[in-house]
Amino acid sequence: MPAPLITFSENFGIHGYGVAIASGVMIALWCASRHPWCRAFGSSEKFIDLVTSSVFVGILGGRALYALTQWNTFDHVTDVFRIWEGGFSIWGTVIALIFFLPFYAARHQLPLLLTLDLCALYAPLVHAISRLGCWHAGCCGGMPTTVPWALCNEYGVLSHPTQLYSAILLFMFFIILKKYLSRVYTRPGYVLAWYMIVIALERGIVDFWRGDRIMSAWSSICSVHQLIALVMFIMGVVALMISSRINYKPYEYL
Repeated sequence: MPAPLITFSENFGIHGYGVAIASGVMIALWCASRHPWCRAFGSSEKFIDLVTSSVFVGILGGRALYALTQWNTFDHVTDVFRIWEGGFSIWGTVIALIFFLPFYAARHQLPLLLTLDLCALYAPLVHAISRLGCWHAGCCGGMPTTVPWALCNEYGVLSHPTQLYSAILLFMFFIILKKYLSRVYTRPGYVLAWYMIVIALERGIVDFWRGDRIMSAWSSICSVHQLIALVMFIMGVVALMISSRINYKPYEYL
Protein backbone atom coordinates (compact mmCIF):
# COMPACT_ATOMS: atom_id res chain seq x y z
CA MET A 1 0.00 0.00 0.00
CA PRO A 2 1.54 3.38 -1.04
CA ALA A 3 2.21 6.00 1.61
CA PRO A 4 -0.48 8.70 1.89
CA LEU A 5 0.22 12.12 0.42
CA ILE A 6 -1.36 13.68 3.53
CA THR A 7 -1.87 11.70 6.75
CA PHE A 8 -4.63 12.68 9.19
CA SER A 9 -4.46 9.62 11.42
CA GLU A 10 -3.03 6.11 11.54
CA ASN A 11 -5.92 4.73 9.50
CA PHE A 12 -6.81 7.66 7.30
CA GLY A 13 -4.96 9.77 4.77
CA ILE A 14 -5.19 11.31 1.32
CA HIS A 15 -3.29 9.39 -1.34
CA GLY A 16 -1.64 10.95 -4.37
CA TYR A 17 -3.44 8.59 -6.72
CA GLY A 18 -6.83 9.73 -5.45
CA VAL A 19 -5.77 13.36 -5.71
CA ALA A 20 -4.67 12.79 -9.31
CA ILE A 21 -7.98 11.18 -10.29
CA ALA A 22 -9.99 13.94 -8.60
CA SER A 23 -7.84 16.62 -10.26
CA GLY A 24 -8.23 14.97 -13.66
CA VAL A 25 -12.00 14.79 -13.31
CA MET A 26 -12.28 18.42 -12.17
CA ILE A 27 -10.04 19.72 -14.98
CA ALA A 28 -11.88 17.69 -17.60
CA LEU A 29 -15.26 18.79 -16.20
CA TRP A 30 -14.22 22.44 -16.35
CA CYS A 31 -13.03 22.08 -19.96
CA ALA A 32 -15.96 19.97 -21.14
CA SER A 33 -18.55 22.30 -19.60
CA ARG A 34 -17.21 25.05 -21.88
CA HIS A 35 -17.26 22.93 -25.01
CA PRO A 36 -19.96 23.85 -27.59
CA TRP A 37 -21.29 20.28 -27.58
CA CYS A 38 -22.22 20.69 -23.92
CA ARG A 39 -25.04 23.03 -24.96
CA ALA A 40 -27.04 20.00 -26.07
CA PHE A 41 -27.52 19.09 -22.39
CA GLY A 42 -29.61 22.21 -21.85
CA SER A 43 -27.97 23.07 -18.54
CA SER A 44 -24.61 22.56 -16.87
CA GLU A 45 -26.33 20.76 -13.97
CA LYS A 46 -27.32 17.88 -16.26
CA PHE A 47 -23.74 17.46 -17.41
CA ILE A 48 -22.39 17.66 -13.85
CA ASP A 49 -24.87 14.97 -12.79
CA LEU A 50 -23.68 12.80 -15.68
CA VAL A 51 -20.04 13.20 -14.67
CA THR A 52 -20.76 12.54 -10.98
CA SER A 53 -22.62 9.32 -11.79
CA SER A 54 -19.89 8.28 -14.21
CA VAL A 55 -17.18 8.74 -11.59
CA PHE A 56 -19.06 6.50 -9.17
CA VAL A 57 -19.66 3.79 -11.78
CA GLY A 58 -16.09 4.10 -13.06
CA ILE A 59 -14.65 3.51 -9.60
CA LEU A 60 -16.80 0.41 -9.14
CA GLY A 61 -15.84 -0.93 -12.56
CA GLY A 62 -12.14 -0.26 -12.04
CA ARG A 63 -12.15 -2.00 -8.70
CA ALA A 64 -14.21 -4.93 -10.00
CA LEU A 65 -11.81 -5.76 -12.86
CA TYR A 66 -8.81 -5.40 -10.56
CA ALA A 67 -10.41 -7.85 -8.12
CA LEU A 68 -11.12 -10.33 -10.90
CA THR A 69 -7.56 -10.25 -12.26
CA GLN A 70 -5.76 -9.96 -8.89
CA TRP A 71 -7.97 -12.14 -6.72
CA ASN A 72 -4.95 -13.94 -5.22
CA THR A 73 -3.74 -10.69 -3.63
CA PHE A 74 -6.74 -10.45 -1.28
CA ASP A 75 -6.55 -12.12 2.12
CA HIS A 76 -10.32 -12.01 2.62
CA VAL A 77 -13.30 -11.40 0.35
CA THR A 78 -14.16 -8.20 2.25
CA ASP A 79 -10.79 -6.74 1.19
CA VAL A 80 -12.35 -6.15 -2.23
CA PHE A 81 -14.24 -3.20 -0.75
CA ARG A 82 -11.14 -1.60 0.80
CA ILE A 83 -10.54 0.67 -2.17
CA TRP A 84 -8.48 3.14 -0.12
CA GLU A 85 -5.74 0.53 0.19
CA GLY A 86 -5.05 0.63 -3.55
CA GLY A 87 -5.85 -1.63 -6.47
CA PHE A 88 -7.59 -0.29 -9.55
CA SER A 89 -7.89 -1.14 -13.25
CA ILE A 90 -8.56 1.63 -15.74
CA TRP A 91 -9.88 -0.93 -18.22
CA GLY A 92 -12.59 -1.81 -15.73
CA THR A 93 -13.59 1.85 -15.66
CA VAL A 94 -13.71 2.10 -19.46
CA ILE A 95 -15.78 -1.07 -19.84
CA ALA A 96 -18.20 -0.06 -17.07
CA LEU A 97 -18.78 3.36 -18.62
CA ILE A 98 -19.31 1.94 -22.11
CA PHE A 99 -22.28 0.03 -20.70
CA PHE A 100 -23.44 2.73 -18.27
CA LEU A 101 -23.46 5.86 -20.42
CA PRO A 102 -25.99 4.64 -23.03
CA PHE A 103 -28.32 3.59 -20.20
CA TYR A 104 -27.91 6.97 -18.48
CA ALA A 105 -28.42 8.93 -21.70
CA ALA A 106 -31.59 7.00 -22.55
CA ARG A 107 -33.05 7.38 -19.07
CA HIS A 108 -32.40 11.12 -18.93
CA GLN A 109 -33.30 11.74 -22.59
CA LEU A 110 -29.84 12.96 -23.57
CA PRO A 111 -28.46 12.73 -27.14
CA LEU A 112 -26.69 9.36 -26.99
CA LEU A 113 -23.84 9.72 -29.48
CA LEU A 114 -23.09 13.30 -28.51
CA THR A 115 -22.96 12.27 -24.84
CA LEU A 116 -20.54 9.45 -25.66
CA ASP A 117 -18.44 11.67 -27.93
CA LEU A 118 -18.13 14.45 -25.35
CA CYS A 119 -17.11 12.01 -22.61
CA ALA A 120 -14.68 10.24 -24.94
CA LEU A 121 -13.12 13.56 -25.95
CA TYR A 122 -11.95 14.35 -22.41
CA ALA A 123 -11.44 10.81 -21.09
CA PRO A 124 -7.77 10.66 -22.24
CA LEU A 125 -7.08 13.82 -20.23
CA VAL A 126 -8.48 12.25 -17.06
CA HIS A 127 -6.58 9.04 -17.78
CA ALA A 128 -3.30 10.88 -18.38
CA ILE A 129 -3.50 12.83 -15.12
CA SER A 130 -4.44 9.63 -13.29
CA ARG A 131 -1.27 7.98 -14.59
CA LEU A 132 0.72 10.71 -12.89
CA GLY A 133 -0.97 9.54 -9.71
CA CYS A 134 0.18 5.99 -10.50
CA TRP A 135 3.72 7.32 -10.80
CA HIS A 136 3.47 8.98 -7.40
CA ALA A 137 2.00 5.84 -5.82
CA GLY A 138 4.58 3.54 -7.42
CA CYS A 139 1.98 1.25 -8.98
CA CYS A 140 1.78 0.14 -12.63
CA GLY A 141 5.57 0.36 -12.86
CA GLY A 142 7.79 -1.06 -15.54
CA MET A 143 10.28 -3.86 -15.92
CA PRO A 144 13.91 -3.43 -14.80
CA THR A 145 16.01 -1.72 -17.46
CA THR A 146 19.24 0.16 -18.04
CA VAL A 147 17.91 2.74 -20.50
CA PRO A 148 19.13 6.31 -19.79
CA TRP A 149 15.66 7.51 -18.77
CA ALA A 150 15.06 4.67 -16.28
CA LEU A 151 13.76 5.68 -12.85
CA CYS A 152 14.03 3.94 -9.49
CA ASN A 153 10.89 2.12 -8.41
CA GLU A 154 9.71 1.69 -4.83
CA TYR A 155 12.26 -1.10 -4.38
CA GLY A 156 15.18 1.02 -5.57
CA VAL A 157 15.47 -0.84 -8.89
CA LEU A 158 15.90 1.06 -12.16
CA SER A 159 12.87 0.36 -14.32
CA HIS A 160 10.84 1.67 -17.23
CA PRO A 161 8.67 4.63 -16.10
CA THR A 162 5.64 3.11 -17.79
CA GLN A 163 3.29 5.43 -15.91
CA LEU A 164 4.96 8.37 -17.65
CA TYR A 165 4.94 6.54 -20.99
CA SER A 166 1.17 6.20 -20.66
CA ALA A 167 0.70 9.78 -19.46
CA ILE A 168 2.66 11.20 -22.40
CA LEU A 169 0.84 9.07 -24.97
CA LEU A 170 -2.56 9.89 -23.49
CA PHE A 171 -1.82 13.64 -23.40
CA MET A 172 -0.79 13.40 -27.06
CA PHE A 173 -3.96 11.52 -27.95
CA PHE A 174 -6.07 14.08 -26.08
CA ILE A 175 -4.49 16.95 -28.01
CA ILE A 176 -5.04 15.12 -31.31
CA LEU A 177 -8.67 14.39 -30.45
CA LYS A 178 -9.34 17.90 -29.18
CA LYS A 179 -7.48 19.98 -31.74
CA TYR A 180 -7.95 17.90 -34.85
CA LEU A 181 -10.25 14.89 -34.90
CA SER A 182 -13.18 16.51 -33.08
CA ARG A 183 -13.06 19.38 -35.59
CA VAL A 184 -12.54 17.39 -38.77
CA TYR A 185 -14.58 14.28 -37.96
CA THR A 186 -17.77 15.93 -36.74
CA ARG A 187 -20.07 13.01 -37.50
CA PRO A 188 -21.73 11.56 -34.39
CA GLY A 189 -19.81 8.62 -32.98
CA TYR A 190 -16.47 9.43 -34.62
CA VAL A 191 -14.76 10.75 -31.49
CA LEU A 192 -15.93 7.75 -29.45
CA ALA A 193 -14.61 5.37 -32.10
CA TRP A 194 -11.23 7.12 -32.24
CA TYR A 195 -11.03 7.12 -28.45
CA MET A 196 -11.53 3.36 -28.35
CA ILE A 197 -8.77 2.99 -30.93
CA VAL A 198 -6.20 5.25 -29.26
CA ILE A 199 -6.75 3.94 -25.73
CA ALA A 200 -6.31 0.41 -27.06
CA LEU A 201 -3.08 1.43 -28.77
CA GLU A 202 -1.79 3.06 -25.58
CA ARG A 203 -2.29 0.01 -23.40
CA GLY A 204 -1.30 -2.45 -26.11
CA ILE A 205 2.04 -0.70 -26.60
CA VAL A 206 2.98 0.27 -23.04
CA ASP A 207 2.03 -3.09 -21.57
CA PHE A 208 5.10 -4.71 -23.16
CA TRP A 209 7.28 -2.77 -20.67
CA ARG A 210 5.06 -3.07 -17.58
CA GLY A 211 6.33 -5.14 -14.71
CA ASP A 212 2.89 -6.25 -13.55
CA ARG A 213 1.73 -7.96 -16.72
CA ILE A 214 -0.84 -10.71 -16.26
CA MET A 215 -0.15 -13.14 -19.07
CA SER A 216 -3.02 -14.74 -20.89
CA ALA A 217 -3.58 -18.49 -21.03
CA TRP A 218 -4.39 -18.11 -24.73
CA SER A 219 -1.21 -16.33 -25.77
CA SER A 220 2.46 -16.42 -24.81
CA ILE A 221 2.97 -12.89 -26.13
CA CYS A 222 -0.09 -10.86 -25.13
CA SER A 223 -1.23 -10.15 -21.60
CA VAL A 224 -4.85 -10.21 -20.47
CA HIS A 225 -5.04 -6.43 -20.73
CA GLN A 226 -3.53 -6.48 -24.22
CA LEU A 227 -6.19 -8.93 -25.35
CA ILE A 228 -8.82 -6.58 -23.92
CA ALA A 229 -7.10 -3.76 -25.81
CA LEU A 230 -7.24 -5.80 -29.02
CA VAL A 231 -10.98 -6.30 -28.61
CA MET A 232 -11.39 -2.59 -27.88
CA PHE A 233 -9.34 -1.69 -30.97
CA ILE A 234 -11.52 -3.91 -33.20
CA MET A 235 -14.67 -2.42 -31.68
CA GLY A 236 -13.33 1.07 -32.36
CA VAL A 237 -12.58 0.28 -36.01
CA VAL A 238 -16.03 -1.26 -36.47
CA ALA A 239 -17.67 1.75 -34.77
CA LEU A 240 -15.73 4.07 -37.07
CA MET A 241 -16.94 2.18 -40.15
CA ILE A 242 -20.55 2.13 -38.95
CA SER A 243 -20.50 5.82 -38.04
CA SER A 244 -19.22 6.74 -41.49
CA ARG A 245 -22.14 4.93 -43.14
CA ILE A 246 -24.99 6.29 -41.02
CA ASN A 247 -26.63 9.41 -42.38
CA TYR A 248 -26.43 11.61 -39.29
CA LYS A 249 -26.30 15.38 -39.38
CA PRO A 250 -22.72 16.49 -38.51
CA TYR A 251 -22.12 18.42 -35.31
CA GLU A 252 -21.78 22.15 -35.57
CA TYR A 253 -18.43 23.04 -34.00
CA LEU A 254 -18.84 26.69 -32.94
